[in-house]
Amino acid sequence: RVHLPGAAKAFLKTGIPTHEELNTSEVDDSSKSLEESGLFVEVPFDSVVSYLGSAAAKRIAVEYRYRRGDGYESLRQVEPWSVSFARGYWYMVGWDRQRKAKRIYRMDRISGPIVDIGKSTHPVGQTLDLQAMKSWDFGDEEPVRVKVSVDAEIASWAIQTSQADSELRTDGSVVLTLKVRNKSAFRTFVLSMLDHAEVLEPQWLRDELVSWLKPLS
Repeated sequence: RVHLPGAAKAFLKTGIPTHEELNTSEVDDSSKSLEESGLFVEVPFDSVVSYLGSAAAKRIAVEYRYRRGDGYESLRQVEPWSVSFARGYWYMVGWDRQRKAKRIYRMDRISGPIVDIGKSTHPVGQTLDLQAMKSWDFGDEEPVRVKVSVDAEIASWAIQTSQADSELRTDGSVVLTLKVRNKSAFRTFVLSMLDHAEVLEPQWLRDELVSWLKPLS
């Protein structure tokens, strides 16, 4: 069982819970026995999660400040589509009005007040299965199409791990094609294969990786 502190009763009500209901609802004491038995997992639930969950349900656009993984912070105007918990964090998928594109936001990186800015106008697009996504999918950077060559020795492992499109070469090696939204996570994936992998393109990303590795050599 998963426990959402402050939200259990609100989610059981008929209809769409308001932000206030989600944030102030009480928790059933019966959860204590589950916790003691080891069948209890507590998922963090705060005012940001409840606010954006309610905005998604009611099709309300919001504005807030957001800090990317590289520390850059900017004002965002977003139409929330869905909220989900994955890999230890809450995420919101929605339509970024300024960038005119679907984006994924990690909610703990939202700062400052969240302000309603009117009704959502863009149609709700296809939501994402966050559990099936890879670490380099999680980010709001502009998506980059990346090709990586992997030696035959670990080609099968790389294909299975990445779930990416792959092109098999005659020598048994493969070329993986990935869409990367988180360069730091992608770098970790590539380096986990040591000298069995090589970034082929784009050249600028290859150069970035080489520059990052130089101080370590």
